[in-house]
Amino acid sequence: MTHQMTFTYLACQTCHAKIHCERCGEEVSQSLLQMSGVDSVELNMITRRISVSGSFDFDDLECKLEDLGFLLD
Repeated sequence: MTHQMTFTYLACQTCHAKIHCERCGEEVSQSLLQMSGVDSVELNMITRRISVSGSFDFDDLECKLEDLGFLLD
């Protein structure tokens, strides 16, 4: 089963990612925290949102999600 999660970050830009379970969410969170400029990542499985804060490039974040296999088209 695949669930859609909404990522919210800088200037209220959003993208959607497929998150199967809490473990997937944690994998995404840990990977995003390793990116340059990402200060924090907050995962909320109830609302299906991950909030990312910091000074980073929107395109880099989408590329990271795509590389991880979690970005929805």
